[in-house]
Amino acid sequence: MLDEMRSDAPPRYAVVALLCSYFTLQHELFYLHCFQLTYMHMWMRCSEKMDAYWTYVLSRLTFQLTISKCHRIKQSTAEYNRTLDADQALLSMEMSTDFDRAPR
Repeated sequence: MLDEMRSDAPPRYAVVALLCSYFTLQHELFYLHCFQLTYMHMWMRCSEKMDAYWTYVLSRLTFQLTISKCHRIKQSTAEYNRTLDADQALLSMEMSTDFDRAPR
C-alpha cells in the first residue's frame, strides 16, 4: 500500500509483467539449455559413431594392406624360387655338358 502511494513506485501490473517476463525468460533459457544438452548428446553419439566407423575403416585398411603385403611377399618368394629353380636347372645342364676332356 505504501508503494502505491509513492509516486516513483511502479504500478503492480508492471511488476507482475516484469516477473512474468523474467519467468518466461528463465523458461526459455531452460529450454535452450535442454536443447544444447540434447544437441551435445546427439553430437557425442554421432562422434562416437564416426570414431567407431573410422576405427573399423582403419582396421580394415590395415588388414588389407597386411594381406596385400603378404601376397606380395608370396609372389616375390615364388619368383625367387622360380629363378632359383631356373638357375639350378641351368647349372645342372652346364655340369652335365662339362667334360673333363674334349670328345674325339
